[in-house]
Amino acid sequence: MKQFLPLLLIVPAIVLALLSLPYDVVGEDYVQVDYVEVQEIDAATSRLMLSSGAESLTMVISQSQGESIDMGFMGLHGSRPNTHDLQAGMLEASGVAVLAVTIDELAEGYYTATIYLKNFVFTKGVDCRPSDCVAIAARTGAPVYVKQQLFDVVAEEPEEVIPA
Repeated sequence: MKQFLPLLLIVPAIVLALLSLPYDVVGEDYVQVDYVEVQEIDAATSRLMLSSGAESLTMVISQSQGESIDMGFMGLHGSRPNTHDLQAGMLEASGVAVLAVTIDELAEGYYTATIYLKNFVFTKGVDCRPSDCVAIAARTGAPVYVKQQLFDVVAEEPEEVIPA
């Protein structure tokens, strides 16, 4: 049994070291966003702009989502946690880190996004609305990435934004 003792100490250390290696969640076809801006359009809608250098991606979101994104980047909190504060707090309390968020494609007039989560053992990408991804990234400090080809796409603004 004594001859196995070093193995019992070394193997878990190797496994833990491998699990803590960085996880590459984005490919070379993604660009990191270096500037996020929210502009109010009217009482119900806002415009979210994600920029990297001279390139910018714009999408229409609900006004409440825009306020939440702004509050997150400014580090402001209401008297009670909003939905994104709650989500970020639950992830942190559960030992789950947000590695990154990605804006992936424009499908049927809607942008799709993924939030990449990592606990002690697993890394998982979860489908998410872009505005929710950005709002959570604002609270967790996670980087935001946009697929390069989306900077070349001009999406039509929807006639109505349905807040969710």
